[in-house]
Amino acid sequence: GLGFITMSTPPVLADATGTCSAYKPECIGEAQKVLFYTALALIVMGMAGHSTSLNSLMIEHATIKRQTQEEEEVQASQIWSFCFGMFGMVIVYIAIILAITFIKPWSLRLGIPAICTVIATTIFLTSSCSYKCLDKAAIIVQSESLEQQEKNKWRLCRVSEVEETKSMICMIPICLSFLVVGLVSSLGNTFFIEQANHMNQKVGKLTVPIPIFLWFYDQSKSYYASSYSQFARSLSRISNLNRGFVAQIGIAVSMIFAILCSITAAKVEERRLGVVVSHGLVDKPEETVPMTMFWLLPQYLLLGGLDGILENNITRMLANQLPQTMAPYVTIFASGISGVGILASVLSVYVVGKASSKGIKPSWFQYTLNKSRLDKYYWLLAILCVVNLVFFILMAIWYARRDSKSEDREAPEVNVEINNEPFEDDAQS
Repeated sequence: GLGFITMSTPPVLADATGTCSAYKPECIGEAQKVLFYTALALIVMGMAGHSTSLNSLMIEHATIKRQTQEEEEVQASQIWSFCFGMFGMVIVYIAIILAITFIKPWSLRLGIPAICTVIATTIFLTSSCSYKCLDKAAIIVQSESLEQQEKNKWRLCRVSEVEETKSMICMIPICLSFLVVGLVSSLGNTFFIEQANHMNQKVGKLTVPIPIFLWFYDQSKSYYASSYSQFARSLSRISNLNRGFVAQIGIAVSMIFAILCSITAAKVEERRLGVVVSHGLVDKPEETVPMTMFWLLPQYLLLGGLDGILENNITRMLANQLPQTMAPYVTIFASGISGVGILASVLSVYVVGKASSKGIKPSWFQYTLNKSRLDKYYWLLAILCVVNLVFFILMAIWYARRDSKSEDREAPEVNVEINNEPFEDDAQS
């Protein structure tokens, strides 16, 4: 994916496609467009596979390592491996960020990560022979009898399976409320970065790289996540609230952060557009707006609080609501819900752009930021987040009443007769 997206830049395939090599719209041919969109799909697939497989592989590898080494040796090796890995990761991350910031051609900006990915993949494959977890593929598992295989397993369902399906269907309304929060979460890597790229990046004579905002975002995310975790433990200990209810409180708090982030972003954008108009930069999109980019810092800190509190509490709430059979997939399911919200931001921009351009009014989204009205879009997100918060609170109250009724009511004995035979929970199809 990174290789294809590097090849989609105009200078790389200029000679092969017969196009110009400048970074201009007319220099981008059909081949570059195909490579670009193919690269996006491959990158998404790679990130999905990485996020779902890495944790399982590390747990499996660590378990086998404990079985082959003494406990003290394992603890020492884990500590040293963790410290060395974290130190190396931080050094490499900072070095790459600083280097890419001062590299102007996009072919090099994208090519360097592509080369690093090739090196990392090569290192991973060279050590694949030592992965003991692959030995399980050679274990012969006794198969079911022919009579069992010939039975239609979809003819009957267990009562527990029916109840689990019903509980998952009941989760759909409350999961829809996370989509609006995902719209706000997507701003940090899209419009916020684009705004900072056209603002004054200097502090005195020092030029500050834009990725500094991502560092502030990560720090804010970690701080708010750990702070709310401590608050949740204290609240559960003092009030004896169950884990799911405390998680719902955390999600409501994260939605308040989304409202504050949207309002802050709208006010800052209104100020930026005022500076653009006062300095006559409306038709000069390449000019730097004489306004420091650190005006964007508060909204990045609020965005970090939003994501830090939301991610942990979505996982806790789903772990409390979903059936036990879904427990190994709770984290993946939570990431999927957040990802759908972020993907929905593309659709929201398209819909809002079409709706705002009805009649003689121009669309809120133009080809340049100076002519766009991102402030109105941010205000719209703030209103949607308020409505979404009210909807979530109502759904949380409904869930609380449903759970309390189910706890007070004793479960009746289930005796479903099919062909004059009782169908119990442990019946087989």
